[in-house]
Amino acid sequence: MSIRAIVVLYILLVAIPVFAIRPRTNYERTPATVGITYDSLNIPTVANKRLTAWLCHSSKDNKDKKLVILAGPDAGNMSDELDLVQAITSNLPVDVLLFDYRGFGMSDLIPIDSDLIAMPEFEEDISSVLKYASTHLVKETSKLFLYGRSMGASLSIVAGSALPGLGGVVAESPYTSQSALQKYYSSLYHKTQSNRSVRLIRSKVLEPMENIRALKCPLLLMHGEQENQISSNEISKLFAACSVSGKSLWIAAGAGHMEVPYKHTSTFLTMFYTFIQ
Repeated sequence: MSIRAIVVLYILLVAIPVFAIRPRTNYERTPATVGITYDSLNIPTVANKRLTAWLCHSSKDNKDKKLVILAGPDAGNMSDELDLVQAITSNLPVDVLLFDYRGFGMSDLIPIDSDLIAMPEFEEDISSVLKYASTHLVKETSKLFLYGRSMGASLSIVAGSALPGLGGVVAESPYTSQSALQKYYSSLYHKTQSNRSVRLIRSKVLEPMENIRALKCPLLLMHGEQENQISSNEISKLFAACSVSGKSLWIAAGAGHMEVPYKHTSTFLTMFYTFIQ
C-alpha cells in the first residue's frame, strides 16, 4: 500500500464519525452546574419502566408557560445537551424538559444493540414524555413543542405526527430513512475495511419519511450544509413530503452534523424563538 493510500485510510478511520448507539450512564454535569434552575422528574413509560428527566426553567418570564421537550441523539445522555439548553433558557422565555431514553443515563435499563440505527423503544419513550408533559406540565397542547436532534429528530417527527394539536416539531439533523443511513455507513465501512455493519429494524415508527405526511403541526427542519450522513437533497425531499403550511427549512452554511446551534447560535435562537411564537 502506498504512503498516500495509508494517509487516506488513516483520515477515513479517525476523522469520520463512526455510527453506533452509544449510551452513557453517568452524568458529568447537572443543570445546576451551568446555572439552570431545575426539577428532577421520573416519567413512566411502557412496561412499567421509568425515564429520568430534568425540567429546566427559563431565567426569563415564561408567562405563556411554553415547554420544549428535547429528544437527544443516539449517544451519551441528556447531560450532553446542557450547553444548548443553557443558551435557550437564558435567552428565551421557554422551559426545556430533558430526558433520557431507556438504557441511557439513569433511566431504566433495556438491552441496547449498538449496530442498530434506532430502536422502537426510543420512539415509545418520546411518546411517553409527550403524554406526561401534556397531562402534568402544560394546560394546552399547543404550548408544547418537541425538539429532536439527530436520531431524536427522526423519531420526533414520528411521535409528533401522532399527537394532534402539538405546538410544533423542531427536527435538527434527522435521518430521512433507515435505508438511506444504512447505505451511507455500509459504503463508509467498506472504504475503511471495517468489519462493522449497520442493521435496521423494519418498523414504521423508525421511518420519518413514512410519517411526516401525517404531521399536522408546524415544522422547523434544520440541517448542516456539510453533513455527510444525510445529504441536503435528501433533507429537501423530507421537507417537501410535509404538507403543513407552517413549515420552514434551514440548511445552515458551514455546519456539520448537529452543529447548527453552535455554528449559528444567534440565528438559531432567533429562528427558534420565532417558531415557538
